[in-house]
Amino acid sequence: MKYLYLILCCSFTLFSFGQPTPDNNLHFDQLASRWDEAIPLGNGQLGALIWKKDNTIRFSLDRADLWDERKAFAIENHNFNWVQQQIKNNSYGSVQQWGDAPYDRSPYPTKLPAASLFFDLAKFGTVVSNVLDLEQATNILRIKDGRILKTFIHAYKPFGYFEITGNNVSDLLPQLIPHQYENNTNKDENKSVVEGQDLARLGYKQGNIIRTSNYEVLHQNTYDDHFFEVVLRWEKISAKKLIGYWTIVNDQKATPSALSLKKYTEEKASHLHWWSNYWSKSSITIPDKNLEKQYYLDMYKLGAVAREGAPAITLQAVWTADNGGLPPWKGDFHNDLNTQLSYWPAYSGNRLAEAKSYTDWLWKIRKKNKNFTKQYFGVDGLNVPGVLTLNGDPMGGWIQYSLSPTIGAWAAQHFYWQWKYSMDKTFLKEQAYPYIMESATYLKNITTLKNERRYLLLSSSPEYNENSVSAWFDNWTNFDLSLAHFLFQAATEVSTAMGKPQEAENWLKCKAQLPHYATDETGLQVAVNLPMKHSHRHMSPYMAIYPLDLLDINNPQEKELIESSLDHIKKLGTRAWVGYSFAWMACL
Repeated sequence: MKYLYLILCCSFTLFSFGQPTPDNNLHFDQLASRWDEAIPLGNGQLGALIWKKDNTIRFSLDRADLWDERKAFAIENHNFNWVQQQIKNNSYGSVQQWGDAPYDRSPYPTKLPAASLFFDLAKFGTVVSNVLDLEQATNILRIKDGRILKTFIHAYKPFGYFEITGNNVSDLLPQLIPHQYENNTNKDENKSVVEGQDLARLGYKQGNIIRTSNYEVLHQNTYDDHFFEVVLRWEKISAKKLIGYWTIVNDQKATPSALSLKKYTEEKASHLHWWSNYWSKSSITIPDKNLEKQYYLDMYKLGAVAREGAPAITLQAVWTADNGGLPPWKGDFHNDLNTQLSYWPAYSGNRLAEAKSYTDWLWKIRKKNKNFTKQYFGVDGLNVPGVLTLNGDPMGGWIQYSLSPTIGAWAAQHFYWQWKYSMDKTFLKEQAYPYIMESATYLKNITTLKNERRYLLLSSSPEYNENSVSAWFDNWTNFDLSLAHFLFQAATEVSTAMGKPQEAENWLKCKAQLPHYATDETGLQVAVNLPMKHSHRHMSPYMAIYPLDLLDINNPQEKELIESSLDHIKKLGTRAWVGYSFAWMACL
């Protein structure tokens, strides 16, 4: 019996130990005044940003699958061979006009913001404490006179909840605010896709709101016959307690449902149980408490934006910009870094269910991506556009990266990781093996053999030389080459695991035909005879170090190459870095 007691104590200790502490929470004495500094809440499908605007407590509401999918990029007009020919003819301007201009010129396709709700701060009072409780995934606002506003998005149900306690709660009713889709005199035609062009450019009719004594419903038509609705419902429980919820539905009518204290209490309990289980999956303890706090903040963010059954993570995830315009870069899927990096913590952090939202989405759009591969690259197999919509359509943009020849290999790595960290034989057989096989088949077909070496006719390295024709190289960049080495190696491994030794041998031969990485005294180069010459935001030349893990620090020669590369990055400095640069460098 004493041994059972010991086991129970140890289990309880480990389960509790995984939870973040109050020191890991975000603490402020006021609300943020910008949407991109707001408190974020989410469950992969719904999201909210809590901040202050025009003397209101504002909830910026979002749903992951709200998209305008109208087509702007005529991918079918040209192909990869045509791009190569334009480069040879010194007429790359025609490529930019075809591939890049629609992304800048057209307001769609794009992610769409949903709506906002607000509480009047003139009635509420002054916020003196603003806390994001990581353990409970709940935002807690304390008002100077003692009132408290708590809000959370249910961990796995499509509802956001709020609770107000204190005096005179009847005066603190929320209201919905639709986004301005028409009657805007300034459509900001000259704004860039980075700044976010005006929503009025989409041409929608303004949404309408039904308001009653305890609920509101917003109906917003979008394009063709599509629409979405937002429901806001509240109930006064007592003189000192008001509870409510909001939800967003896509392409279906919304019906406000009854709300009781019993139901609210049950929903809150199931929400907290999910997050308690999520936090129990892994934990860290390190002397640097600031770094430890950053770990828990990033793991909270992963839990807020990734969920099995929800779409993959976009540029702003479930926190689409609330700035009166379209989201920066249209809030799309950028598969040349942004989407992949968002999932990096999931594997070693033991969050495979959350990671699966990426491979599930890639699997869902696989058929469309295979059609794209055949049309644009002219070969069988599977590649993935670098910039694409929710439904998997290429959006164009800087085509060196938005139509990169190796993005499919990077996508395939996540099928490989999902298998390796889970060792799920069913997943291997049904998804990882076929996806990696199709990706490797494409790469074999698109490359050519010369003197027993395998080459890619046109190569690039995100985002070196930006959108210039000089961003293309007629020999391998280390970015593309690293991905080729990884993919053929992964194909060898999954073939072996599937009991196909001859197939494995063929893929190993393909890998052996690849050249060595381009290197010099600075370590890994961008491309042959081209070292990284200046600070750069994208660590694409160093893919072989991480995330592909192709170089071994225990091998003396590779150790020297890794250390020379890292020393060179440090020497160039952080002047051109952005947020993800620091995260990637930490992983390197």
